[in-house]
Amino acid sequence: MINMLISYHYMSDTFLEVIRATQGHIRWLLDSGAFTAHTLNRPIKVEEYIEWLHENQNLFWQYIALDAPGDVEQTKKNLKAMTDAGLKPMPVLVMNEHTDKAKELSKISGHLCMAGGVSDSIEHYAPRMAELRRVVGKDVWIHGLGFGRGLKVCNTQVDSVDVSSWTCGKRFGHFSWFESSRGVRNFHWQKALETPFAKLPAGMRANMMQLGLTKTDIMNRDAMSKGGLSMLAMQATHAYLQFAGALEQKNVRFIFAVSGAGDFYQLLVAAQHSTNHGIKWRKCQTDWSGYKEIMGDMSKLTEVTRLASENVTKQWEIQ
Repeated sequence: MINMLISYHYMSDTFLEVIRATQGHIRWLLDSGAFTAHTLNRPIKVEEYIEWLHENQNLFWQYIALDAPGDVEQTKKNLKAMTDAGLKPMPVLVMNEHTDKAKELSKISGHLCMAGGVSDSIEHYAPRMAELRRVVGKDVWIHGLGFGRGLKVCNTQVDSVDVSSWTCGKRFGHFSWFESSRGVRNFHWQKALETPFAKLPAGMRANMMQLGLTKTDIMNRDAMSKGGLSMLAMQATHAYLQFAGALEQKNVRFIFAVSGAGDFYQLLVAAQHSTNHGIKWRKCQTDWSGYKEIMGDMSKLTEVTRLASENVTKQWEIQ
């Protein structure tokens, strides 16, 4: 099953229908979006979050408490407001909060989130994760927020991680590929156009061939400027699907963070055409053209989601 995270900050009535239509095929995790809201100076009101959850919490595997990035006391106040309202969220241990209170927090839902996965170094984050595990014991589920630090993740004691970096092809123009010894590797497409083909990283050249791209395709600037970002989006997503499979085999749940319908459908298309050898790029192009039709018909969306989820589950050889 594909795992996805959506933030309350990004939620809309339209996307809520998507979540309803994909139950049983996508395992949804709800984040509050506090970090994003904080960076945009648009704070989320805990009362509104609580009211929304009372109506929709059943659609999610779990939901994360509304934290206040870097503010231990306000995070505690938000959590108390949520539990007083009868909710059982995943509490968030913010970056400067001591782990000695984690055991008590874990009793709320049997789950905990640890912040800092995006900005903190793995040299600091991993020992903190180990300390958290020691405090709460083996039966508490620990989620690393934004913690996608390659295969080093497997050596920590985390149960699940979420990442948004799988969108790096679309967002940053990265060509990405997966290496079983290191994780996802990136090379900027513009730099690739300026580099002799034989001097490109071997993994990158192999992945290009798996995409069905010829040398002429690769070096043609005009062709790449007309849909290059779409190609980059799909192959980067494929690389992260492979990364997800590697973590799943190590019993670490990989969760794709999406910000809306575009990200969601991009992931579906890539998942449907992903194989152990590469991604069927030409078929992805065809499916992408049907975006509006599929997203406008919930019965069709349910079927596409089912096929995509079954395909990657088969590749990961898990149930």
